[in-house]
Amino acid sequence: DGKQEHAASMMITGCDLSAITKPWEVQRMVAEKIASEFFNQGDIERTSSDTRPGTCTTEASRMSCPRCKLGLSTTSAWSCMSLLEKANPLFRPLLDGCLSNRRNWSNLGERRDVLR
Repeated sequence: DGKQEHAASMMITGCDLSAITKPWEVQRMVAEKIASEFFNQGDIERTSSDTRPGTCTTEASRMSCPRCKLGLSTTSAWSCMSLLEKANPLFRPLLDGCLSNRRNWSNLGERRDVLR
């Protein structure tokens, strides 16, 4: 039924958005596991079809993963957490976690850029 699919989609989006608010060690570990799945799927798509996988979905783009996470935390997650915090100050720890991880992903991306 469409309502169940919509509810499931909203729950998955909520999980995706809340992941960026977790402590850095947890956030990075989960992000790397998820990214690994994306890289594997992207490589499969690249070799088995005519479609071009997205920027963050091929093994060759592994070094750009911090930039992808930074993009997520800068746009969707930050906007959502900022609105939640404005609606209720009790959401401030989520916004703080998002901002902290945004700095961590940025720092990691800068270090990887230096390694290239």
